[in-house]
Amino acid sequence: MSARGRPRAAAAVLAHGVSVNAYKQRPFARSLVLVEHLAGLLGGRYADLLRRLSESAADGGGFLDALLSFAGRTLPDASLRAYDANIRRHEARIACQRADFRLTYFQWFAALLVEMTLDAMKSDEAALLRALDEKRKEHAPFLSPYQPSDLRKLACFMATGSGKTLLLHLNLLQFLDYRLFEPDNILLLTPNEALSAQHRAELALSGLDGEGVRVIEITKLYVDGDGSRRPRKGVSLPTSQFEGPNLLLVDEGHKGGTSAADTKGEREWRAIREALAAGNTPENRGFVFEYSATFAQMAAGSTELYDEYAKCVVADFGYARFHGNGYGKDFRILNARARDGRDLTLSAGLLSFYRQVRASGEHPALVADYRLASPLWVALGKSVTAANSDAAALLEFLDHAARDTGWLAAQFDKVRRDVAVMQAGIEGDPLEFGALKDIDARGLAEDAQTRLFGGCGRLRLHLVSDNEVGLRCTGASDDRYCAVVRVGEARKFVEQVRKDGKLEVGEPDKLSGSLFARIESDDNIRFLIGAKMFVEGWSSWRVSAMALMNVGRGAGSEIVQMFGRGVRLRGKGMGLKRAGDAAPEAVRLLETLYVFGVRADYLHTFVETLRHEGVARAVHFWPVREHAPPVDSLGLMVLAGDDAEFDGVVLPDPARDAARITLAGGMTLTVGLGPSAAIGTASRQEYAPDTDWLDAAGLYDAALEWRRRNPAARIVVSPSLAEALVQASRVQTQAGELSGLDIATRRRKAALASECVARALDNALNRARREFFASRMRTEALQLSGNPNFPHHDVDGRSMLAVRIEAETREDLVKELRDRIEALRRGGVFTTESASKLLATLDESVGVGDVSARVQELLKLAATESTDEGAAPLPRLYFDRHLYTPLFIDQPFAETNRQLTLFGGTESGVRLHPPALVGSEAQFVFDLRAFWSSHRETPLWQDCEIYLLRNQARTGFGFFTGAGFYPDFLLWLKRDGKQVLCFVEPKGLGRAWPQAKIELLATLPTQSPPDLPLLGFTVTPTPLSDIQMLQPDVDATSLAEKSVLLQQPDGHYIEQILSAMKTRLT
Repeated sequence: MSARGRPRAAAAVLAHGVSVNAYKQRPFARSLVLVEHLAGLLGGRYADLLRRLSESAADGGGFLDALLSFAGRTLPDASLRAYDANIRRHEARIACQRADFRLTYFQWFAALLVEMTLDAMKSDEAALLRALDEKRKEHAPFLSPYQPSDLRKLACFMATGSGKTLLLHLNLLQFLDYRLFEPDNILLLTPNEALSAQHRAELALSGLDGEGVRVIEITKLYVDGDGSRRPRKGVSLPTSQFEGPNLLLVDEGHKGGTSAADTKGEREWRAIREALAAGNTPENRGFVFEYSATFAQMAAGSTELYDEYAKCVVADFGYARFHGNGYGKDFRILNARARDGRDLTLSAGLLSFYRQVRASGEHPALVADYRLASPLWVALGKSVTAANSDAAALLEFLDHAARDTGWLAAQFDKVRRDVAVMQAGIEGDPLEFGALKDIDARGLAEDAQTRLFGGCGRLRLHLVSDNEVGLRCTGASDDRYCAVVRVGEARKFVEQVRKDGKLEVGEPDKLSGSLFARIESDDNIRFLIGAKMFVEGWSSWRVSAMALMNVGRGAGSEIVQMFGRGVRLRGKGMGLKRAGDAAPEAVRLLETLYVFGVRADYLHTFVETLRHEGVARAVHFWPVREHAPPVDSLGLMVLAGDDAEFDGVVLPDPARDAARITLAGGMTLTVGLGPSAAIGTASRQEYAPDTDWLDAAGLYDAALEWRRRNPAARIVVSPSLAEALVQASRVQTQAGELSGLDIATRRRKAALASECVARALDNALNRARREFFASRMRTEALQLSGNPNFPHHDVDGRSMLAVRIEAETREDLVKELRDRIEALRRGGVFTTESASKLLATLDESVGVGDVSARVQELLKLAATESTDEGAAPLPRLYFDRHLYTPLFIDQPFAETNRQLTLFGGTESGVRLHPPALVGSEAQFVFDLRAFWSSHRETPLWQDCEIYLLRNQARTGFGFFTGAGFYPDFLLWLKRDGKQVLCFVEPKGLGRAWPQAKIELLATLPTQSPPDLPLLGFTVTPTPLSDIQMLQPDVDATSLAEKSVLLQQPDGHYIEQILSAMKTRLT
């Protein structure tokens, strides 16, 4: 019964007997069966695999090695290496045409998952179908059972800006490689002509225009048959003309979702795609790849589509993962209280945009180095007409800003003065204006008018074409256009504006041509106002400010598309990644998208949509305490940062640089992509590769491919040197595994020979870098200010040490959660009334029901909170020898039995900056704290002091920038005015042996500067028996000689580290 006594309506039940509510209660991204199945074969959760790949990319490591390190992997080494070799081969083919093309870790991972699926379908489709249905029963039992037709579509759920187009090209080559069938037609379907033209150009740039791909708008097709009619207008083709089997590549794959909000046309598009995929007969059934950033929004509108796509999404790198892993622009959302009026929000947006334009003009070297684009303000809405009050209001605001310097100065002054209220209702990051906050407001306004409009004067509209209107400033020194309106019926738009009389209208311009077409090349165009019509298929790197117009409720897909157009970023080295906190202020500013609404309710819809996606999050700051006495007074020494880049010529030495590859032991039996079963152990055999593995020309090609992927490396390669490197290398695997003469074994040996070349060249480059930077080591005093290893954040206009907490939550929960977190920070206790209120709020909110149980447990334990070792209920630890406290950990430790995983992991809905410590890192700090607590007063250690500092990846101290190695901890031991510094790297070694990093840490004692003895240790939680699968001849003693210590439960390794440090002090 409902609260008012009426009986509740029965929930709808689907054909397979499951209630519709089951779909509504589970977020789409957590129901992806194929993704979970493939991740399980690789030995981890999908999020953990992505995180490991991300860390490997940051450390300069290889993607293959990162996945080989997962101990739970059941996919054989040989299969994984073969998949990687195939992907690299396809990548090399595309790179022959695109010189700067190199796969990011998530593109590589998506390609790997496609590779695994295609191979399984080729090998044993029935076995794959059974395995997937078993995973469905385990992971998402409410989904309908898998059918053979479910295997004929793979959907790539990828954020705009993540390189979907290039992934499409790679997937095309993968399909043609596996040849599940010989396609009669390869059709690339798009929603409009502009996107078709873009795809034809991109295929040509990748050298794939000769692969028989036909790019066609889906609007030019129709399903023919009984009762069907050919469209009345335009060129049109019946689907029966494409008999099949067809390979379909569908861009904007969400188009055609059959929700209530969809148009009749979009429902017809879906029918067209299904007809083309089905072919004219069952034997002619084809295969489909689909690509979209908004599958989740499409699935939210239809249980049928949720069921279909939850079973066929093969790669998930939507905006939550894309943005959370540092890709694309950062973003700031600007808002003002309703009573402060629309102009204040738009003025804040204009001031932020002006700041970006000014930074771009004042720092040309940084703009070039970081591949930053000239800033562009874009106003987007469902439609743009003169009768539309939003478009008119925006044009009137810009006209007012361009002609009235005094008014603009007053607006800028108010924005700077009222920063505290500018984020009303959204709980976003505080606004900051850097050096602009102290500059005279009128001077700012005058400079803004010059930089944004070309001068001070009225904005005059000119009809440029049937769908474009250009705007010029009458005060500009030339006839440049500063803005363009992209509209369906431009002539009507201009006439309506003329009739309203609020804006000036000039003569039509028949000579300038399309302004929209030259936006990427004409920096004078600063403003673009347009509608949904150009969002699909439009691509620009310039967008840095976005004003939202006429955004309606239920506009999820449109909002995500708009957001995607704004966060596109080339990034330094074309890596798509933002530079982060360590970058200069101008770079951070230009790698940020500012979003604001012409009306406040538009912004609320936008924020709500992004928060549902896990992108926009409430921001909190948890203050941390600096060590006492202050860090600057401790006299600790560190290695000075070195911005030099190694550019010396490298001559590889086969004796020193030869590769050592160990394939994991233990024989397994695998059918398709089903689970592997161990069938016993086997003796090991070491092989010496030779030219019978791969001929000299092939080895040299592998060396040239390595050089293409490392264009900055000046390394000497030749056919004879490549051959010598391979002959000096060794591959260890099961006895007899590489002795066969069959085609599969020959291919495996060729791939291993190529890998030997690449690893040997890696070794040579790392050795040369190590020697170069060792000769340049210098020391400096450790300072708190400006040190990226201390979490500095700007909070309410002042810098403070704090952990930044981004909580994924509904807008109306933000204040509640903030209050509760603050209460816990102060050691407060929830009352029964406040606890009930919080739980009721959570229960009523979408997407957080799964948090409720954990919060309930948290509330029960809140009374026991303290700052001792348990640190309940939040997973953190306090160690007074660390230079700030507390440190957060991603998982509670079993022995405390009181901590909850509230802030850990990518699925928890909360992210930390800096990130929480993972298992082996947290265990090291626990063990060090335990040892020091029990030994610090003993005669051996009472005259010593230790200090610990976590080293931040990417922004902290990195060894040899080119190699990108950032050990996790810096540990000092001081006695009698002397000190020694030790770098400690907790790391699992179950499946991969990071030779370069281990050697670097082990050789630090011989490379120390005169005034600071150095040590380095790799600390591993991996059992010795697992390590011996990779390094059969090692034991604990020989590992310790290589500075590799086993992280045993008794903590003995801590004493080994500190004793070695103390020895260096004598």
